[in-house]
Amino acid sequence: MKFNQLAARRLAAYALDVAGYLGIAAATAPVGALSTSAGWDKSQAFVISVSVVPVIIATGVAARAEVRGATWGKRRLGLRVERSDGQPLSLARAISRNVLKIAVPWQLGHIVAIGTVYGGFESSDRRLIAVSLLTYGVIGIGFWGLLRRSGIAMHDMAVNSRVYCRPICTRVDQAELRCRGGV
Repeated sequence: MKFNQLAARRLAAYALDVAGYLGIAAATAPVGALSTSAGWDKSQAFVISVSVVPVIIATGVAARAEVRGATWGKRRLGLRVERSDGQPLSLARAISRNVLKIAVPWQLGHIVAIGTVYGGFESSDRRLIAVSLLTYGVIGIGFWGLLRRSGIAMHDMAVNSRVYCRPICTRVDQAELRCRGGV
């Protein structure tokens, strides 16, 4: 199997982005501490509903960045996300892309982690086992799409977007290129 040439850069960009998303999750830790001290953590449904907050924020942050051409990680590695026809992503398309890329796998993972803490595997909770299998399937499909020759991941296929090795130039960068005769 021949891998896409951008796969390593896309994975590295995603790793940089995930570091930021983890910062968002860490910033919500006080909510967890407050809910534990108030006794709200006794309800698994409450904990799952609160776990959605950082997912929604991270998905929104990534979508907003992709409307401008790239997330923080992609910018650092000279990548750009666009529609297949080279036009910028609309906000709706960027949100859809990031719901599939970030929100669905992340929240499925939350449900599995929370279900595990509440003893779901010990009690052989079939729903938890099914969600666990679904989680690994979604993550596997995501990586498979990224690594295959075309490099078009599941979330790119769904919204007709592509990731290109095309850095985003700022006005300063463009002016500097013009001075050097590059543009």
